[in-house]
Amino acid sequence: MIAKVCPNARRTGTRGCPFGARIAYVSRKAVVVRSVNLCGGWQDARAQMQMARGLNTAVQNPAAHIILSWPETDCPSENAMITAARLVMIDFGAASHQMVIAVHRDRPNSHVHIVLNRVHPVTGKALPLWQDYRRLELACRRVETRMGWSVDRGRFDVDQGDTGLTLVPKPQAHWRAKAQDRLLGLRQTPYAARALERRSGLPVLLDILSPKVQIWLRQRLTSASHWQESHDALRRYDLRYVLHRGGARIVHRASAWGMAASQLGTACGLWAMQNRIGAYETDPVENRSAAALSDPSTPEHGEAQSALLTLTATLLKPIRDKREAQQHAHRAARQARRQLHEAQAAETAEVRHILRGSKSPMAQALRHVMNEQHKTARQQLRSATQGIHSRATLPLDAIAQADPQEAARRRYRDILRRAAIREVQGGIVSGQSDLTSARQTWFTAPLRTQDSGLPSALRNAIAGHADDIRVDGVGGLLLPHRRQDGGIAGFTRIDLGERAQRNQPVQYGAPGGLILIGQRDANRCLIVLDSMTAFTSAVRLRDQPVLIIAVSAPIDPAEAIHLKSLTQGRDTTVGSTSHTERHDVMNHLANLLPSARLVWWDGKHAGTAMQEEQTVDGRWMTSLSDQTKGPEPKQES
Repeated sequence: MIAKVCPNARRTGTRGCPFGARIAYVSRKAVVVRSVNLCGGWQDARAQMQMARGLNTAVQNPAAHIILSWPETDCPSENAMITAARLVMIDFGAASHQMVIAVHRDRPNSHVHIVLNRVHPVTGKALPLWQDYRRLELACRRVETRMGWSVDRGRFDVDQGDTGLTLVPKPQAHWRAKAQDRLLGLRQTPYAARALERRSGLPVLLDILSPKVQIWLRQRLTSASHWQESHDALRRYDLRYVLHRGGARIVHRASAWGMAASQLGTACGLWAMQNRIGAYETDPVENRSAAALSDPSTPEHGEAQSALLTLTATLLKPIRDKREAQQHAHRAARQARRQLHEAQAAETAEVRHILRGSKSPMAQALRHVMNEQHKTARQQLRSATQGIHSRATLPLDAIAQADPQEAARRRYRDILRRAAIREVQGGIVSGQSDLTSARQTWFTAPLRTQDSGLPSALRNAIAGHADDIRVDGVGGLLLPHRRQDGGIAGFTRIDLGERAQRNQPVQYGAPGGLILIGQRDANRCLIVLDSMTAFTSAVRLRDQPVLIIAVSAPIDPAEAIHLKSLTQGRDTTVGSTSHTERHDVMNHLANLLPSARLVWWDGKHAGTAMQEEQTVDGRWMTSLSDQTKGPEPKQES
């Protein structure tokens, strides 16, 4: 769970009511709205907050808009989200302040909007926002611990001491890694670039440049001895380096499509370039109408071969045509409004001249009829031109039409860019290994195209269980731990590299949850005691209708309830790789599932079983009725 404070627009600092528009926005799309320390519903909140604001008119920004967001892997209920919001506000010091809490589910990640009145309704004292991000992050960590949710990554590390949770700054190594990422152009895509993308339909320029081109251009710009070398390198891809306000931008020659020069890397920014090669010099070879290179895979591209595949007129023309059509419609609508305004103004002046201020009933009726006709004409024109404006967002741009997964790619563009750079540079770029990185890898796995390098048997098994097993791109597998509500509590990573036999599976996230692999409606169910055995079983039984469940010790009450609901009505078998493995867990399962059979593994080692490609039938399990220390197993019919 993460918290965000929406900044106040400057124009609304002291003018009008700062609460009405915010409350209307958060309530319009909400599935649940809760008013706190207010009388009535959210419809009455604006007037009450405005009245309380009058107790302290010196506060310029009395409204605070806070968002609490959960990752896509979590499925909290509306009540849990509202409870979490109340707890966060209590830790924030706003327990007795007026607020409206709205639950939104209009995005992949569930989130809560909080419109808070900073002015106390009784004392009139303003709630301080000093270090609001740090205080909100500490409150989120405390709520996650209290609610049993996984701890998310934040700006600070968490220290669990005798006095409770505290935040500690990240180590210097973390910030050095961030600086290295900025050198490689791996900073987050700026908000302005994403907003321009939504308005124009053009993708962010850095997303079009493939990793090879980015590396090639960065090397040329950072190693250039004078400005002409930089311009020559950019011209190869029909780009140019231009000044923009206090900095510089890299733009496409055929349009205003561009990005900040520092997005390619901090060493490519104007300040760094001028310190290295002197004051900026314009490109003497200016040809804005030049076409992009038609075949970027030709040998003349050298290290950047086969990299730039879509920066061509084929991409730009349909987007430009759509843009021009929108601008033409906007100009026509604006001209129609101007003509209607002029015609109505002329008619009003003529009627005023004829009536000469007469107040007779007939004159008043004539004015009323004229005003109603003018009003009707304006409404009709407004309805006809509704939605037409110069910056209308394209409903489908060229890339979205060609790739249905483009929305997901844009959502995870920064993670995909990091993975692509790492692949090109041979693993130089490394990120933090935690629950957040595992979650990002899980969702970006279907969007990555690089070869996993796994044997065909494993690739086929993974492809058959795409929602249960995914490749992380660095020689490992991710298996999610699922809760009963459908959320993911964490992940287990299995290393399949050369050192896999020495590396134990690593778990990210909060303890708990069950690993589920296979058909959810299968009649047979196999319960195993570790993730490696679950994966091995999925490979060996990939062609059979069976649901494989991996449990871990200890089994908490929530897992027990989830396990009983999954095994109800199924032919259930509990398997173990040895007679003495985890007797406590086996005994717990025997008591929890008295009708299940207890069996032992057929002696195949997990590492050997992964390499086998033949299908194994039900005879690979044998009963332990005379060997297990658990209760008497049920005999097969």
